[in-house]
Amino acid sequence: MSDPSSRPFRFWPFALVLLTVLGLIGALNYAIDPLWYAQGNRLTGKNFPFNERIAKVNLLRHTVDTAGYDCLILGSSRVTSLRPSRFVGQHCFNLALKGAQIPEFLAYARFARDAGLSPRTVYISVDEFNFLLNKETERRANPEVRGSPNAFHAFFSADVLLFSLMTLAGVSPDVNAYYDAHFEAQETPGAAYAQPELIDKADLECDLAKVPAYQSLREVFPQARLVGYAPPVTPWYLASDIYSRQVLDCGLRAFRQVAESYDEFWDFGIPSVLTTDPKVSYDGSHFSPAANDLVAAQLTGQRQDLALNVKRLSFEQYRQEVRERLRIFLEQQGRGEFWKG
Repeated sequence: MSDPSSRPFRFWPFALVLLTVLGLIGALNYAIDPLWYAQGNRLTGKNFPFNERIAKVNLLRHTVDTAGYDCLILGSSRVTSLRPSRFVGQHCFNLALKGAQIPEFLAYARFARDAGLSPRTVYISVDEFNFLLNKETERRANPEVRGSPNAFHAFFSADVLLFSLMTLAGVSPDVNAYYDAHFEAQETPGAAYAQPELIDKADLECDLAKVPAYQSLREVFPQARLVGYAPPVTPWYLASDIYSRQVLDCGLRAFRQVAESYDEFWDFGIPSVLTTDPKVSYDGSHFSPAANDLVAAQLTGQRQDLALNVKRLSFEQYRQEVRERLRIFLEQQGRGEFWKG
């Protein structure tokens, strides 16, 4: 018998096997496209948010020249479920990102402008956590906008293969929502809604230093109509995470100052028929796509009962209105003792 170790290495069979394996991996990744480099998931139509910062840059790059966007949405994870199709008469691109704060909003707004997007209207969320003192991470202090540099990285990296396999298995990093074939948020069947509760929490410090950053959005899109809004939070969240921590008035002052440089500003974070419904918010500050459809309806003038028009109120009027609504809510919950005045 011949010694197998003495047999010469055959390059071409090895190369053929290697190319076949790479071809299958590339074909799978192309069909699922977990980083939205080409067309998104063609197999199931479900696009999971594995890395929105890369995926949304990829999506904007390959659609900006043909989609005719005239509207841009910027925001945090509270805004990712806002569906562009609900903005009647506008063609919006939702560039909201999980965990994003105002430095990233501005960086991605400049990217969108440089990519060729010239919006008539810009919607931007103004979250109270931007005005709380915390240590800035490097990503937030010095945001870098980048997508997949080329098709090889988009379809042949190990991470992309993992994302493709997770997509096939239905394993999403967001248990409550996914993006459909049109890259709009849809609720996952069986999404979990937390039971709301009122809890006294430790005080936080508030700082208005980031107000000018919100105001500088005007410099990025000088011709656009700027519509700012405080996203909805439940009254339980408002009472526990904002009011009890002694940062309610500071946050309202920040909203009012930002509103001065915007064309419109709406505060949805008040007790309303939307926010008092415990079946539309997953954790008190993130709402379902269906609930965000109602937010879009108010932002586009189709209803007027879900938010306060901050620009029409002085700060004292605004402060008094929010505090009175919260006090009444606590009384209705039988928790009047939670109110400290």
